[in-house]
Amino acid sequence: GAGGGGAPPAPPPAAAAAATADGRHGAALAVGLHLNEPAVVRAAAEGTPVGSIALVARSVGPGRLGALLGTLAAAVGESPHVEFYLRWCLEVLRAHGGHLRGERARYAVPLRALHRAVGARHDDLRRICDENAYDLAFIEQQLQLGLAACDKTND
Repeated sequence: GAGGGGAPPAPPPAAAAAATADGRHGAALAVGLHLNEPAVVRAAAEGTPVGSIALVARSVGPGRLGALLGTLAAAVGESPHVEFYLRWCLEVLRAHGGHLRGERARYAVPLRALHRAVGARHDDLRRICDENAYDLAFIEQQLQLGLAACDKTND
């Protein structure tokens, strides 16, 4: 550090990773948001335990909400951790909903992106559920046919 000897400060992405490792999830997220680095923001979000998401979401200042919402929209659309990122979205909206509503025009672009990403995931999951229901119905039908054939041969 300056005049104090010791190790030089870590570069910002490394500082965010160190903050996450130390359990300072809000600080890690703040570094990523300050740098406007979606990969660092996403790493900080993913390093946050589910039970801490609400607290970390509340710690985000209004000036960084747009960047966070944009990163969350991308993560919802890409990540296999759908439920985790939906929890992030829910907690950000709970913590900052009044501000977002009052500044609707300022956050229109990231909120639309988030809405599109959640809608696309919903459609994907609905399609998968429909396919699973069809597959289960087919398997059940085949099982019933097999049982009926067994009953006939046992008679």
